[in-house]
Amino acid sequence: MRENFSKSIFIIILLSIIVIFAPLRSSADDVKTTISSDSLEYRKGNDNYFLKGNVEIRRGGIILKADEAEFNKDSAHVLLRGNVTYEDKGSVIKADSAEININEKTGKIHDGRIFFKKGNYHIKADEIEKVGDKKYILRGASFTTCDAPLPAWCFSSSHADLVVGDRLKAGNVTFRVKGVPVLYTPYLWAPILTSRKTGLLFPQFGYRSDLGAFYKQPFFIVLADNRDATVRLDYFSNRGIGEGLEYRYVEKGGLSGKWWGYHVSDRKLKKNFYLLKASQSRYDRKGISHFINLNLLNEKEFYHEYGPNVETRIQRFLKSSGAVSYAAGHLRYYLSAQYWQDLQFNDGDTVDKMPTAGITLHPVGLGPFLFSMNTEATNFQSNDSYNAQRYSVSPEISTVIGDAFRLNQTFRMIGAAYSIYHTDAFPSGTQRAMIDYKIGLTTSIFRRYAGLTHTIEPVLSYNYITDSDYDAPLLDSQEAIKDRSDLMLSVTNKLIDKEGMFMSFRLVQPYDMREGYRQWKPLDSDLYINRQPFSLGLEASYDHYIKSISIINGNAGLNFRNINISVGERYDRKNGIRFYTGGLGFNITEKLTFNSSVWYDEKASDTRIRNITSSASYAAQCWGITATYTKKPGSYSISLLFSLKGLGEYGMGML
Repeated sequence: MRENFSKSIFIIILLSIIVIFAPLRSSADDVKTTISSDSLEYRKGNDNYFLKGNVEIRRGGIILKADEAEFNKDSAHVLLRGNVTYEDKGSVIKADSAEININEKTGKIHDGRIFFKKGNYHIKADEIEKVGDKKYILRGASFTTCDAPLPAWCFSSSHADLVVGDRLKAGNVTFRVKGVPVLYTPYLWAPILTSRKTGLLFPQFGYRSDLGAFYKQPFFIVLADNRDATVRLDYFSNRGIGEGLEYRYVEKGGLSGKWWGYHVSDRKLKKNFYLLKASQSRYDRKGISHFINLNLLNEKEFYHEYGPNVETRIQRFLKSSGAVSYAAGHLRYYLSAQYWQDLQFNDGDTVDKMPTAGITLHPVGLGPFLFSMNTEATNFQSNDSYNAQRYSVSPEISTVIGDAFRLNQTFRMIGAAYSIYHTDAFPSGTQRAMIDYKIGLTTSIFRRYAGLTHTIEPVLSYNYITDSDYDAPLLDSQEAIKDRSDLMLSVTNKLIDKEGMFMSFRLVQPYDMREGYRQWKPLDSDLYINRQPFSLGLEASYDHYIKSISIINGNAGLNFRNINISVGERYDRKNGIRFYTGGLGFNITEKLTFNSSVWYDEKASDTRIRNITSSASYAAQCWGITATYTKKPGSYSISLLFSLKGLGEYGMGML
């Protein structure tokens, strides 16, 4: 009897230990709840669990940890004390104490810290009230993306409300650097875990010697999931006020576009500048397609005065174009227009296509041949020069035979009729008829080495174009086609390894078979190398008769041990162009980098150094700063760009 009693006591103790240390599972509302702790007390009357020591409660993707907890099974209400941790798939909350409903994902957290895994956001608050799955009310809060206990920067506020995936709104805000207050604002709005939200974007302000002090304030507007806009207001102390609007959209069916309008009232020049830029496109392989590219200015000096870089300021022309087409089988019907704006002269030499209507027959098989054709009618307009209409037709037949050696042949007829007005240089009934015949023989020879393949691709070709009986005005590239009888030999060498082609070198030598002067045309060559740490792109033409290089376009770069060096040259003997570019970048430390570039124009009549830019950037874990100095002829600028991780960039400086 005594032995049976001892066994019963042992079994009771063993079952008690299992209940205390084993997880408890509940299937209420079809959501599994797992509870574990060092000690557990269950009160059946109110369905409460009292847990102590290494408390852990898991329910529906939520993990709660604490030193002590009270958990009501029916309401899913939890009181936690001591080293409290709340974790779900997107965030971790730590606190001294908390009161949470894990079904509704609501509650109050005292002396809490929130960490959002995506974006690395850290938020501290004296009290955090979780009023929904993604919404929080914060009191006595601070916000940063820095990991350090004393963050490099933070915003502190007396009160704030936060919607995850939307925004943070805070009042009575102080911006602090290493705990020291440096800036105060009564209100702060910032996006949280989202890149698209209506509101003010960071402004830019600074100084440019010709424009004076400036301030630019953009405002971002979300119109829909697929549409947004940015409104901008600019102030230039030496010039006036500018306003801009950009509209962006992506629609169903492949339609997308961006429109940008800008106006500035320049009191120094006493002019109103208007700019309109647009790009829109939609492509349908079997239906209606279109594109629009607009670049319009009312005053040609705009880019010279307000252009952000030297390439923009020295451009000669602005081109606007658009087209709509309909594809049906092998046919494409199209209507297009093209408009040029001369930014340097007002002599009316530009000729616009207003409009062009045409039909293209894409290649169709005729036995061993491919047949295609294009026919179009174009109206050319110029303000101060002649106007003209041109009707052209161009049928073409081509064939390819052979395998190891491929013989390509193309036979094309070019016919055009013109109606020309406001000029005596060309008769109104001018016609052109030409035949364009091309034949080419090509092959490919290769040899494999250990880890390397060398290919040689020689091409021998001949191009014959008959002479036209009449000259026509130069309206576009079609009139640039002249009679020729050119024999051409080209050889291309390529080196390929397991990572792909890393070198290509080509020589092209044309020979004019017509009797006359300079039958040997320039020898063209191009060389491309791309294999770390070196890259090279070089194009050159050699004139046999002056025994000199006539054209050079080249760029070379070296990236070695965190040092980047680049040099470039552009030379055109005929057009009197010769300028050089250079760049240097290196890492001073892991976080500090330096970059510089220079543009030197040897043919410039005034200042040959057209642009110098030097910048230094420092990137820390949660912030960065870039200082840039730019010198251009007649102006200079100094800029500072601050980057706060999670909040974007805060700019002071260049336009």
